[in-house]
Amino acid sequence: MSRERVRFLKLPKNNVPRVLYAPSTPLLRGATARILVSRLTHWLQRFRFLLRLIVTLSLVAFLISRIDFERLPETISSIYWLPLVIAFGFGHVDRFLMALKWRLLIKPQGLSVSVSDAITTTYMGNFGGQFLPGGIGTDVVRIYLLRKLNLPTISVAASILLERVLGLYAHIVVALIALVIAKFGVVVISEKLSWVIVVLFLLYTVGFVISFAPWAEGLVEISSKRFPHLRYLHKALAGIKSYRLYRNNKSTLITFFALSMLEVVVVTLSFYFAAEAMALKISLLQLLVSVPLILILARIPVSLSGIGVFEAVVALFFVQFGESISHAAIYGFLLRILQLFVLLPGGFLYLMEKPRTRRDNSGEMPLSLAGESK
Repeated sequence: MSRERVRFLKLPKNNVPRVLYAPSTPLLRGATARILVSRLTHWLQRFRFLLRLIVTLSLVAFLISRIDFERLPETISSIYWLPLVIAFGFGHVDRFLMALKWRLLIKPQGLSVSVSDAITTTYMGNFGGQFLPGGIGTDVVRIYLLRKLNLPTISVAASILLERVLGLYAHIVVALIALVIAKFGVVVISEKLSWVIVVLFLLYTVGFVISFAPWAEGLVEISSKRFPHLRYLHKALAGIKSYRLYRNNKSTLITFFALSMLEVVVVTLSFYFAAEAMALKISLLQLLVSVPLILILARIPVSLSGIGVFEAVVALFFVQFGESISHAAIYGFLLRILQLFVLLPGGFLYLMEKPRTRRDNSGEMPLSLAGESK
C-alpha cells in the first residue's frame, strides 16, 4: 500500500471518499510514456504539415505577386513551342536514366528487375511524389517493388541510400566541372556561388570518404546506442552498413556515378531548352553551374513536395543572371507545369495498375495503400 499512489476524488452524497488506486509500476509508466510520445508525434506531424503548407502558399503568392500580368499574355504568346517540346523530351530521357540506374544497383545483389518494371515504377513513384507529402512518392516505388517482385528490404534500402548519396555527389561534381570551365573566361560566375560549390564539394567528399572507413561504422553505432532517440544516427548507420553490399562492386559504383552525371546534364538540357522557349538570355554553362544547386536546394523539406521552393530558387538564380523577376517567376512555373506533363504517364500507369491489383489475391499492396503504410 505504501508503494501505491492514492488519489481522492470528489465526495459522493454519503460522504465516503472514493479512492482510485493507480499502481506506480514500470509497466504502467512505460505505457503512459508511449501514449504521450505517440500523441506528441501526431501533433508534431500536423504542425509540420501546416508549416509546410504556409511556406508553400507564401512562396507561391510572393512569386505570383512579382509577375507583370499586363505583359503576361504577350509573354505566353511569344513562347517558342519547338524548344519546349525538346525540353519535354529530355524530361522523359531523365526518367529512363533514373530507372536504369536503380536497376543497375539491384543487379550486384543477385536480383533481377526488368527494364519495363523499373521504368513503370519510376514514372508511378515520381507522379505520386507530386501529390504526396515529401519523400513518400519514392517510398511508394520501393514498397510497390517489394510487394510485386518480393525484393528483400535490405537490398531496396541499400539501393535507395546509395542512389541518393551518389546522386547528390554527381550534382556537385558537375557543377564544379562547369565552374572550372567558366573560370577560363567563357562566362562570368559570381565569387559567392563559386565558393559555395567548392565548399560543398570538399565537405561532401570528406564525408563520403569517411563513411567508407571501417571505424566510422563503429563510431556511429556507438553514438546511436548512446542516443537512441536521434533517428538521424540510425539512418546514418543504416546507410554505412548498406555500403558493404557494394564495396566489392566498384565497377557498378563507377558506372552508376557516370550515369548520374549524365542525368544531371540531361536535366540541365531540359532547363536550357525551356529557357530558349522563353528567349531568356542564359548560357548552357551557367545552367550547368546553377541547376545542380537548384535541384539540391529544392529538396530541402520545408514545403509540400518542393512546391514554391523550387520556383523561388529558380527565380533567385535567374535574377542573379540578369533576368527580370517577372520572367524568372514565369519560367519557374513553366518548369513546374512541364514536369507535371512529363509525369502524366505515371498517373495513367497508376490507374491501369490499380484495377489489376484489386483483382489480384496474392497479397500485393495497391499503391494507394503503400503511401498510407509509411
